[in-house]
Amino acid sequence: MRQKEPQSAEAYRSLALSYNRTKDFTKVREQIVQGLESCPDDPELMQLFSRVLQIDGRAWEAWQEMSLRAKQHPDQPVWWLMAIDAAVAANRRDLALEACQEMRKVSPTNRLVTRVEARLWLDAGNAHQAAQLLNTLNLADLARDPEAVQLYVRALADAPFRTLCVAISTYKAFGLRIFLRQPAGRSAFAMRGAEPRALFRRFPVG
Repeated sequence: MRQKEPQSAEAYRSLALSYNRTKDFTKVREQIVQGLESCPDDPELMQLFSRVLQIDGRAWEAWQEMSLRAKQHPDQPVWWLMAIDAAVAANRRDLALEACQEMRKVSPTNRLVTRVEARLWLDAGNAHQAAQLLNTLNLADLARDPEAVQLYVRALADAPFRTLCVAISTYKAFGLRIFLRQPAGRSAFAMRGAEPRALFRRFPVG
């Protein structure tokens, strides 16, 4: 396939994945490098390259490469997502958050970057910031994204009660229902004692 289409990024990707299945990692690297020589701006090849660097313990190099490509293609969110992934692998949450902000400039309503950034804030111990971020999602987006719902509940379970009230006010009874369906949400309510009663009165979930 590659002999017939020497400029085809798909051909190089297919061969790399084929060698990966047979655990011939030397060939995997060769195909990725050769592919990038012919198709230097192919996102999927670059993603494979980033993964190889991370596996080799060179996550910082992956970040440098991905962030450079993201700056070269600032209007393409996929490059920022790869930069975020590499920054996380390099244990540089600060750089990952910066990349999230850059991606938000390009795609302000992107649900994926909202979810990724919320997880970063949660991992940093800032549940309030994560909850505020997730509150920017519209109801339909939240409802069809189970992972976002899990993050939402986790954030609200750890955030101050005022943050919980704002979130529930945003999503009305729906927000209270999805919160109470999760063990973390029920536990958080139980630990707050009498505070949740006002929410139940305002947004009955029966």
